[in-house]
Amino acid sequence: MRATLQELDAAGVVQNGYDYAVKIYVRDGIVQMCGHPARLRRNGRICCNALRYVGWTIESARAHFFRGVERRA
Repeated sequence: MRATLQELDAAGVVQNGYDYAVKIYVRDGIVQMCGHPARLRRNGRICCNALRYVGWTIESARAHFFRGVERRA
């Protein structure tokens, strides 16, 4: 649960904090790099959604993530 609504925009999308649905940290609406050790990223592997979407806007990352989830369902 969020302590304040100041982290969210008018549509309820996280702009600062952790997006629990996509499992990524966001600062000023931009997805941030994960803190996983480099060994999890060896051989081009993607360790988490944060690495996959780093630098994307949260809106773009959420749209891409949920489009992929819908295809698998």
